[in-house]
Amino acid sequence: YIGSNSEIYHQNAMFGHDMAFGGGGFALSSSLANVLANKFDSCIERYPHLYGGDSRVHACVLELGVGLSLEPGFHQFDVRGNALGILTSHSTR
Repeated sequence: YIGSNSEIYHQNAMFGHDMAFGGGGFALSSSLANVLANKFDSCIERYPHLYGGDSRVHACVLELGVGLSLEPGFHQFDVRGNALGILTSHSTR
């Protein structure tokens, strides 16, 4: 389980400093993915209160005793407030 947390303290405080944020992406080893695939449906049913797939994957991975390996190459880009124009302001040429 490899990825990175958010660069925004508020997000980490809310969701945890040891969770890979889905916006930045994360990766699972093939062995972990195989084990998780067999248990995932029943696992996510135990966490209906968690927001987002990344939170649910995190909870299920923790149940298996696997922690996050931080990789700075994964980047969560949290935009606070109105994000209108943030991506369109960059040239595609």
